[in-house]
Amino acid sequence: MATKTERERFAFLGVGALIPSSSNPRKIADADADKELAESVKAQGILQPLLVRPIPESDKLEVVAGHRRLKAAKAVGLGEVPCYVLALGEGEADEARITENLQRAPVHYLDEAAAFSDLLKRYDGDADKVAHRVGKPKIFVLRRAALSTIVPSIRADLVDSRWEESAALRIARLPEDAQRAVWAHHKKNPFYDVQDIDRFVEQEILRDLSKVPWDIEDPSLVEPAGPCDACPKRSGACGELFPEIKKGDRCLDPVCFQSKLSAHRAIQESKAAAKVQEEALKAADTPKAKKSGINPFPVLRVTDRWPYDSALDVKADKDVLKSGTWWRAGKKCRTRRTAMLFKAKDVKDEGFILTVCVDPRCRGHARTEEDAYAPTPKTEKEVAAARAEKKKLALEQAVRRETLKAIHAAVAAQGTLKEEDSRVVAEQFFDRTYFDGQRLLLKALLPEKEFEGLRKDDWTKEIPKRIEKMKNADWAAFMLGVALAPELHVTQGYSGKAASLLAAAARWKVDVGGIRERCAKEFGKRKEAKPKS
Repeated sequence: MATKTERERFAFLGVGALIPSSSNPRKIADADADKELAESVKAQGILQPLLVRPIPESDKLEVVAGHRRLKAAKAVGLGEVPCYVLALGEGEADEARITENLQRAPVHYLDEAAAFSDLLKRYDGDADKVAHRVGKPKIFVLRRAALSTIVPSIRADLVDSRWEESAALRIARLPEDAQRAVWAHHKKNPFYDVQDIDRFVEQEILRDLSKVPWDIEDPSLVEPAGPCDACPKRSGACGELFPEIKKGDRCLDPVCFQSKLSAHRAIQESKAAAKVQEEALKAADTPKAKKSGINPFPVLRVTDRWPYDSALDVKADKDVLKSGTWWRAGKKCRTRRTAMLFKAKDVKDEGFILTVCVDPRCRGHARTEEDAYAPTPKTEKEVAAARAEKKKLALEQAVRRETLKAIHAAVAAQGTLKEEDSRVVAEQFFDRTYFDGQRLLLKALLPEKEFEGLRKDDWTKEIPKRIEKMKNADWAAFMLGVALAPELHVTQGYSGKAASLLAAAARWKVDVGGIRERCAKEFGKRKEAKPKS
């Protein structure tokens, strides 16, 4: 029996002496992975020797394990590769191929992250150099480096919970406080997929810097934090980790963002107070009032949000005037007040100083119900544009109203509708019928096979086609059917009395009793025909 020394040896062999095995289990190639391996081999050579075996009666050796390494060596022009030569039979070689792949356990992505972090330190943070040395894309290096910044306590939980790398990366690219916030939420309300994490981060962590009301280059707003445009806690500082953000920049530190928002509010409120003080002194009639400088009307806090908006706190914001309780005021308004926008819908309007009226009886600022849902104009230019738009809409409404009056008079004089008018009425009647009413109406009017073949998406296309073929009598019958369709709805909780349906049946001498008997017989036949279980 041959000894181990006789059966096994290590040697550098020429790539021309090695041939791939026809029994190689790896049949599906990954071009990108093969390219990365070739780049790594070019930079560092082959670090793991190939396993080969002598071919009987030949000067060639067959590759047992290491086909991709051999292919990469040929691609980069290596003449020799390190090999372990084992004298294996055909059966032993097949077993070795499978065992070699099974024994090769993948490295955990967090362990890889720590290794890449050390490499980056060695190359002074140059991700391009590290990517070149290991034969991986730069984005791969940056993602691994980001994973190394996960808070240790979260890192241990990630290992235990077996989170996938893509999910862990969603946390790793955030600052430590944000990481803890995301993980704390996961502990209470577990995330089921990456989309859940993205939704939470988008709502609770990320803040859009393109819409902030302050100057992002201002270093003095909150001095310890510095300017926003140079802050490392933003998506633009490492855009490769936030590929989903195509435009703009996002702040990753909601606490810092809120501190700057509060600082901006304080500055704007002091400006508004100074404005009120100046107006109060000008309005004072007596020297004593001017000397005291008392401001009888403090700055109001108003918001363009409605009272039920979830962004408002019922207790904390109880003194903030909600939308619908204040109106933009001009200089002619006697009850105007200086105010500041607070918790605005659009964050860029936060802290905007404006003049408002809070008197609902003031004729100059009374709003219609429709106007209440329109955005509140803030600048003088917006106010003028809103007035012009309101006049334009009022004119258009008057024209349409008078047009309808003229049509009504013409139809009343003729006494009947034209075919096109009847078609419009029939279509509008059907469109205004609720979804289930449409289904029940079609089921009642169409043959059973035709109704079953009519898909839901085809209703809106099919009905206009049928209405075009109708005559006046058909339109009248169809419109009556649409009007009675709601009474076709019968459920276990509600069936109604069908008063209008029965009244129409009486007017048109329809035998409801006979219909009931016929339906009862048909249902009885169906029950008898149903096979017993």
